[in-house]
Amino acid sequence: MMTKNQSLWIFFGILLCLIAVLTACGCEKRQKKQEASPKVSSATERGSVQNAFHIGKTAPDLAWYFASSIDNDPEDRADYQAKVALARFHRDGDVKTALMLGYSINRWYRGLVLAEVAESLAQSGERKQALSLIRDALTIADKGVEQGWQADRIRSVLGRAEAVLRSQGDATDLHDLNAGAGDNIGTRIATETLEISRRESLTKAMDFLDGFSQTNSPTDISYKVSGYGLIAKEAAPVDPVLAARALDAIWACTTGVTDLQLSSARMDVVETALSYGLTEYARAKTDTLAETIQSMTAPAYILLPTKTRLAKVLAKTGNKATAAEFANSVIAGTAAVLNIEQPAILADAAAALYLADPNGDAEKHFLEAIRLATEIKNRRPRCKALCDITLSLHECGMNKEIILLSLEDEARKLKVEP
Repeated sequence: MMTKNQSLWIFFGILLCLIAVLTACGCEKRQKKQEASPKVSSATERGSVQNAFHIGKTAPDLAWYFASSIDNDPEDRADYQAKVALARFHRDGDVKTALMLGYSINRWYRGLVLAEVAESLAQSGERKQALSLIRDALTIADKGVEQGWQADRIRSVLGRAEAVLRSQGDATDLHDLNAGAGDNIGTRIATETLEISRRESLTKAMDFLDGFSQTNSPTDISYKVSGYGLIAKEAAPVDPVLAARALDAIWACTTGVTDLQLSSARMDVVETALSYGLTEYARAKTDTLAETIQSMTAPAYILLPTKTRLAKVLAKTGNKATAAEFANSVIAGTAAVLNIEQPAILADAAAALYLADPNGDAEKHFLEAIRLATEIKNRRPRCKALCDITLSLHECGMNKEIILLSLEDEARKLKVEP
């Protein structure tokens, strides 16, 4: 049985899946046992999978190399490979490469990548491929996980993908599908929400969700959050006011939790608004967020990444001066965390600084992050740090040759390392 804490983090994992830029969440202790993933038949998998040990010259290629070079911890390797695959999907919109990489990942992270791509393809009307991916991801959720929460992470995404497909009309090709988590109530609520919105109106769908009886459990709340998120996405192009109302409903669902959980969940809302083009709504919410995070008390390894995430949101809403202030405060405080955490935190802050000021000191801080990573003696945390740096570089779109050459040099050193 899941603890209350595990349920809370599954709830916030579902919130994170609503945004365009995926971040991994969950606080459960990772298992170190090696496990072969179930064989999944796929044309993509049968195709040519990128050589994990080919050193490319672009940031995403280098990130994949660093992730694949984590050779003494299969769980961490799969986790970081999934981050790279989803970056290719969310940041670049490269479905083909994301799936090529995703199918080459072992363990349950393969299912997570396939599920996220499936949801997007379902929303864009590519039904056949979405359904194929859903079935492959379900195979992994059913047979390729070590713990139930891993299957729930996959199914929470698949439930929304299934809801979209069911709302599009004839669902005879879904007769044997049961993708949603738990007793599938989340999928039914999401499906009903979409069907009402398309059969009657988005306003009626909002009324349906507002009147849905629930307990205060994170799982029950998450069902409504998914439904509100679907309404916001549907409404954003045609009714921004209703989309804002749906996002406000998600915002209201995040009360009664810790400041850290509150800031994380509400940044999800702001990032969702940005991804739907609701910039004014997002900008209006960042002031409240900034106040919450500025007054938050937490260990540096938690507080610094939270401030960096806020800095990115501020930069994307146009508040670049405040974004630069938050990013620089993180850079100044990097020494407060462990040496193995410093490179990733510094690089992420450098990315936020670049988004706020492309002519600023971001390049200098990226190079310093690489230098700090090279001082890590243990291969596993060094590879993770280099992958994090490269993903931050890719996220902000900075393509300075001197940084890429420095990362490529570190990749070559790893290749000849005993």
